[in-house]
Amino acid sequence: MMLVTMMHDFYDALADLAIYAEAAPAERQQILKRVGASQKKLKEFAHHTPINYQHKFDLVEAELLGVLGQTAEAMELYDRAITGAKANEYVNEEALAGELAAKFYLSLGREKIARLYMIDAYDCYVRWGDRAKIDDLEKRYPQLLKPILEPAKLPANPLENFPTPAGQNQSLHPSIHPSIHPSVSASVSDFGNFSTLLKACQALSSERELVHLGVNTQTIRQPRLYPYMST
Repeated sequence: MMLVTMMHDFYDALADLAIYAEAAPAERQQILKRVGASQKKLKEFAHHTPINYQHKFDLVEAELLGVLGQTAEAMELYDRAITGAKANEYVNEEALAGELAAKFYLSLGREKIARLYMIDAYDCYVRWGDRAKIDDLEKRYPQLLKPILEPAKLPANPLENFPTPAGQNQSLHPSIHPSIHPSVSASVSDFGNFSTLLKACQALSSERELVHLGVNTQTIRQPRLYPYMST
């Protein structure tokens, strides 16, 4: 019975703080009073059983300090709540803490940080198997979850569109072991094509420079190699 009461106080406090910003001044005072009473109980239980209640207390305290404008303290307590829930394997409450932290940072206009917390929260809800919550986050925060809902499609081989020199053998280099993944082997082969083309371009560039200087490239001969002779 005591456990049910504590869980009620925990979620009731979070629900009250969620409507604090829109509440009238008189209602705000009542909210703070109710949250204070819940926190007093949670703090006592956290003292005796920290693995079950400390992260709950920290999360409510983070939300409380957030609505009161104590931003730096709230940031620290959100992280503490997430860490505590994770360490004690409360995946659902780790997800909740991450979600609330994301909303907090979003309210501050810090979307990049909010995205990180929301993605972590989403991952926790997936591991917890809460389909309803997963759908809810996808509908309400698509801009924050875009990196995982719409991953960037990168080509398997970034050099696949690079032109291959005429006559270049496109088969894999014989030294490449057949157990290497095809995409890796293809990249190695294309790198060889790219190196060959680069050398050809450099040679052509050098010849053009000589012509520009008035040098007849047909008269340039390769140096003759003489055999080493002993005296």
